[in-house]
Amino acid sequence: KEGRPPARISWLSSLDWEAKETQVSGTLAGTVTVTSRFTLVPSGRADGVTVTCKVEHESFEEPALIPVTLSVRYPPEVSISGYDDNWYLGRTDATLSCDVHSNPEPTGYDWSTTSGIFPTSAVAQGSQLVIHAVDSLFNTTFVCTVTN
Repeated sequence: KEGRPPARISWLSSLDWEAKETQVSGTLAGTVTVTSRFTLVPSGRADGVTVTCKVEHESFEEPALIPVTLSVRYPPEVSISGYDDNWYLGRTDATLSCDVHSNPEPTGYDWSTTSGIFPTSAVAQGSQLVIHAVDSLFNTTFVCTVTN
């Protein structure tokens, strides 16, 4: 802030990003305040990643390295696990799981089917769908919709 000459700012990161830099004249004659903004397209891949701001100035013996851990909000990325290719009429005690990555954490799960008919022997329990007995209504695709 208010340096002479201006500081040099760069970013160290493995992410796909861009920096926008601004320079504003300081209140003292000949001084400059340099601001650098790190911007990226939000994605789950960036959440929790540490990026480093590198500040260089002729008055520093070595560059200042300032690590910043990103907290990126992103919508749920959902997949369903538990289907083992061995579902037959009469099978009991099968479970499907709605696997989610999101920030913030999920607040709700809604199970449905593409046929619009929900088997009575299937019970939704949050992120899991418990199937007590497989019947002909299970010839459908299950959908897990997650909110965060």
